[in-house]
Amino acid sequence: MFLRVVCLSIVCICLFVGCSAGSALGTDLDRDAEPMVPFKIYNIGTKSVRDASALPDLLTNSRYKSDEIVFHSISKNTSFVGSPSGSLGRLAEEEERSVSLDGYYMAVFELTQGQWKALTGDLDGATPWDAATPANMVNALGVHDERPAFNLNPTIISKIFTNHPLLKLPSDDEWETATRFLNTQLYGWGNDVTTATVATYAVVRETNNGETGPQKVGSKFPTQNNLYDAHGNVWEWTANGHLRGGSWNDSIILARSANKLKITSGAQHALAGVRFALPR
Repeated sequence: MFLRVVCLSIVCICLFVGCSAGSALGTDLDRDAEPMVPFKIYNIGTKSVRDASALPDLLTNSRYKSDEIVFHSISKNTSFVGSPSGSLGRLAEEEERSVSLDGYYMAVFELTQGQWKALTGDLDGATPWDAATPANMVNALGVHDERPAFNLNPTIISKIFTNHPLLKLPSDDEWETATRFLNTQLYGWGNDVTTATVATYAVVRETNNGETGPQKVGSKFPTQNNLYDAHGNVWEWTANGHLRGGSWNDSIILARSANKLKITSGAQHALAGVRFALPR
């Protein structure tokens, strides 16, 4: 009788634990299966995040370029990174491979100077772009609250994460997947590199109209994932220590989604900015 009671108790405990573990696992699976909301908005002042199904005022609401950061969903996917052999501008390190990523969010705009000041408290100067070198690479037009923050490096950027731990740098794979059209094309709009098409989407050497310095974020059309200036304007740092996307002073070939530039992580450069990511 004693043995029967003990055995029944063990069975009950196992069932309870099994059900609990199964329930927790089910919750995780359910969460992964849930559709992602199209937009998340990070409020810099309150450090809070709210959801949005649509943002018709995305380009007209100045808060989205000053004291809030808008992110767009990138659904869980399996895609290719790198470049197939023989593709335009392909480099040896761009070996094509398959990657599987959980869902995440990418900022629709490159981080603006206004957002940088709100995040860091650099409201009265002493900003990274004040010390940009060589100085002749960026004229006075490049300094504006709605233009991207520049002259950044990972060390400077990481200081933001102390007070804003929800924000992060995207990985190379996250950045590249988010910026490619149909996960296979050279750019966020496809493979067309004619000046007329490129000018619609990107501020690069061929389309900057002789102006030195980055232009206001959101001045061009977005990619299929609603990312503006993913190609050109300023290079964007990733968590892997690479710069991605090219700049206003670089050719369209360097702005390819697969291209990545490696420089000393401690180096600041007038062409380097950042686009933040947000975990699901």
